[in-house]
This record gives sequence, structure tokens and C-alpha cells, in this order.
Amino acid sequence: MTEGVFKLFFESDHEQLGSGLAVFKNGEIKGGNTEFLYSGNYQLASQNPDLSTSFNADVTIQYYKGINLALFGKLTRFSAKFSGIFTSNTLVANNKNRAEFINLKGIKIDDVQDSFLDKLWGDSDSLDFVNGEDAILIKTAISLYKNGCYAGAANKIISVIDIVICQWLLTAKEESKIHFTFSEKINVLVEKNIISKKILSLLTELVTHEKILSKQMNSPNDCAFPLCVIAFNSLNQLRAIEGVE
Repeated sequence: MTEGVFKLFFESDHEQLGSGLAVFKNGEIKGGNTEFLYSGNYQLASQNPDLSTSFNADVTIQYYKGINLALFGKLTRFSAKFSGIFTSNTLVANNKNRAEFINLKGIKIDDVQDSFLDKLWGDSDSLDFVNGEDAILIKTAISLYKNGCYAGAANKIISVIDIVICQWLLTAKEESKIHFTFSEKINVLVEKNIISKKILSLLTELVTHEKILSKQMNSPNDCAFPLCVIAFNSLNQLRAIEGVE
């Protein structure tokens, strides 16, 4: 309930100030968007009668690149304290230590399991569902992930996902569509009931936030952490469809 990848929305006086992705896991917060890095920690306070969980969070918001839309004034870095609650798939919180009252809302879009990387890819034998070159890409992605290079790891996994998708298009006699965009290809597979809408929504997040993974953008690695988690989880779900144990 309290861990996962969340799509975050910052609001003030019912006006949206900005949005991004962040992972809440083991008391840490990592994420951001194309302009701001989010980092910090959170502590669970209490279990409520309605099964929601109260929490407190200290979040640092750092402007790093792009168009500074004065999301929080002209400050390039500041820390904020939030108090809020987690429900089964959302979070809501308020910033209570600034003159400008800020609401934080979040929608959970993916899970983060403990030791998820080891569970998914810990055994090299589990890579026998891809060819040798793809297995090398996955192993490289795992190494990059463990060294905190989340953008590089995500890009490697997305490359493998694209290869898998193209293979399915060929199997489905859709050779002419392998040159479509990534989004168009996954939509074809949804239409043919090869992949689910849930996987589509995760892959769409990767496409929507691809600028964070761009070398030219040079985003901090923690901004890419949520996308890295989504990429690994998406490939694992595609692997399950393949029927590989």
C-alpha cells in the first residue's frame, strides 16, 4: 500500500503547479520530471480505521534544467515538509511549513517489490527467453541499475522491450508495422489482445517521459529511477506472457 511508483501532482489553490513521477520505497523518495528532481524520505505515522496509513515526508525539490516555470517561485532548491495519508492506490498530503500552501496528490501506477531486481533477474538462467545479444543488454542493464545509473539501465531494457514487441508483430503477420513508433506498435499488440491495457499504460509512461532518459537532457539519475522500475517490471510482465518460468 505504501510503496510503489506514483504519479505526483502539486497543486495550490486548486491550480496545478507541476507533475512528475516518484518512487516511495523503504522510507526513501526518488523521482522528478524534466525540470525538477525530487528526493527525500518519509516515515509512516499510524494505521487509520479506514485502512489508510498516515505519513510524514521531508522532500527536497531541486531545479536542474529546462524551462523554469517558477513552479515554487524563483527558488532553485528548497525543502518542504508534507503530512498526508496513503490509501490502497493513492496518496494525498499538504505542505504545512510554507506561506504558500501546497497540496500533493499521487496515483499509484506500479509496484516496487523488495529485492524486485533479484527476484526478476537474479538467476542468469532466467534470461533464456531472449537471444544472446538481448541477454547481454539485460545483464548490462542490471549492472547499470546496481551502480545507480538508472537512465542507462532503463534505456537498455526499453531496447529489449522493443525487440520483443517487434518479434510479436512478425509472429502476428504484421511485418509492415515494425517500423511504426514505439507507441503505435504497442497499440497494435493491445488491439490484437497480445498485451494487456495495464502493460500498455506502463509502456506509455516510458514514452511520455522519454526526455528524462535522454542523454541530451542530462537529467539526474534519480529522476530516471521510477522509469527504470517501470521498465524492468514491464519486461517481466512481457516475459510472463511468453510463458517462461
